[in-house]
Amino acid sequence: MASRGPKSRPGKFKLTHCRIFRPNLATLAATVGDFVAQVTSPQGYALGNGDTLRIDQTKGGALGDLCILMSSPAEFKRAAPARPGGTPPAPEQRFPAALRQELAGRGAQVFNPRGSPLGEVGIVQQLGGLLLESLDDRGIVQATDKTRKRLGTDAQRLLPTWRNAGRAKQRSILGLDAYVKTWQTRGAPTGYRWPTSVPVLELLYGLVHYLPEFHDDPEGQCYLEVFTRQLNAMSGLSGFEGRVVTNPAKPDLSDASIRDLLCDWLAPIANGSVELDEDMIGSFPRDRLSILSIHQSKGLEFPLVLVDIGSDFKRNHPAHAFKRFPDGGGMSHTLEDLIRPLSGFSPPNRDAQRRAFDDLERMFYVAFTRAQQVLVLFGLDGSRPDNGSVRNVAAGWDRSENRHGQNWPVTYL
Repeated sequence: MASRGPKSRPGKFKLTHCRIFRPNLATLAATVGDFVAQVTSPQGYALGNGDTLRIDQTKGGALGDLCILMSSPAEFKRAAPARPGGTPPAPEQRFPAALRQELAGRGAQVFNPRGSPLGEVGIVQQLGGLLLESLDDRGIVQATDKTRKRLGTDAQRLLPTWRNAGRAKQRSILGLDAYVKTWQTRGAPTGYRWPTSVPVLELLYGLVHYLPEFHDDPEGQCYLEVFTRQLNAMSGLSGFEGRVVTNPAKPDLSDASIRDLLCDWLAPIANGSVELDEDMIGSFPRDRLSILSIHQSKGLEFPLVLVDIGSDFKRNHPAHAFKRFPDGGGMSHTLEDLIRPLSGFSPPNRDAQRRAFDDLERMFYVAFTRAQQVLVLFGLDGSRPDNGSVRNVAAGWDRSENRHGQNWPVTYL
């Protein structure tokens, strides 16, 4: 992967350490985007010592040989609550979202299916809205008290947004509108009678036929797996087993089958209680830059790994101290202190803060050892290992607040 001069050197290379630090998020994303573009270009990225970092695509290399590791791959910070009578402010962008935009402008894509809450992902809202419209035209069952009590607050807030997204998609694709209206009226083609019981899986895959993102796009495939997995889970608990009942003589029975699907299938996806199954992501697309959590990267290796050690840290704010330089223990350590004596074990012999440091050091050890050939640390200037002011274990700060990162043999890009 690495090269000296224009030609790649064969064989195994010693690990190259680089650093990218910039004063603000936009500049950092632009710099990382430029680095990624150059590394994957035929010319490669020239280092100051004469070496060149390059993914040689003539020898099977691809953008997928690179990986971004972060404590969390979320693309936006959690939005602040709305003021009474007002709308909630737009969520603040994090590095993954900034990099996604940066790479899109260069014709490249990222693979980050866990970047946003499922219920707020655009194509998830479109599919969910089409399902709602097909199953429950005009939201008649959804509006009943029985349904509202089971939906939950978050689902009640998001499902109208889903419906709007579904209606917009319904009008934009040839044939989709007719398909949805057939399900709304439960009207079979001439000469046929609509069955009294139909697996809703038929509706799901019928809609996906019109939505190529769910079978052509790697992130879309992950989202579709959530719908099918949750349907399978709720089918084992519902008396209707994931089927849509259509019986004009027993309208309450028909409504009950729809209510189960709304409350036990779609609502959990909307309110975030169902998440992507990381174990189902067996491989990563070769033509995209994967953004993973450090936890998710255990057991994986990539030729070039970029580890975020400070894109969220502008200063020593106590709100994010647990992510960089703990000032105490977390919830897991509190629970450990409470539960161990109740289980017959002696209390921990190390205080909560030390155990928090242990956990953080282990996490970054995992991150730093995922690279086969090139490791790049990046973040805002405050976390620079040589002179950053933000206390950060990943930047070489020890527990006594001594800074060792200034002695690291690294190349700053």
